[in-house]
Amino acid sequence: MPTLLSSDADRAAYADILQLEGLYPATWDRGDIDGWADLFTEDGVFDHMPLGDHDGAVITGRAALRDFHKLVDSTWQGVHLPSLPGIEIDGDTAKGFVPFSWCGIRRASDRHTVHRRVVGYYDVTYTRTAAGWRMAYRREKGTNYWTHEDFDI
Repeated sequence: MPTLLSSDADRAAYADILQLEGLYPATWDRGDIDGWADLFTEDGVFDHMPLGDHDGAVITGRAALRDFHKLVDSTWQGVHLPSLPGIEIDGDTAKGFVPFSWCGIRRASDRHTVHRRVVGYYDVTYTRTAAGWRMAYRREKGTNYWTHEDFDI
């Protein structure tokens, strides 16, 4: 069973990590590539697990994270709908579980629009750094997704 936040230090860490989790969708969805990458440690990892016929990817380091965000953002626009995370704090590290839903849209062509919704969760390892709490590792595990396509005839 997860431990409750019994100390002022743990409550402060929880508030800081909660702020970090709030910045995650805000920076991604608004296209703030640098802001999103800076939520990770310098050598942070985003592990995007495969889902259905979509390949996964492991992206390591802030430069690669920026490139990944730029690539996805060039095709898809959407909004993350995270749920309240469960966070376990252990000194200068913490573990988190964050359920989410993501709704996205892309124009495949002038007459073809693709809508997608992904539901899943993130497993996150946080590290306290000199700059504050950052994500050292974030695994996205989609549990299912729906795609709907519109063709303008």
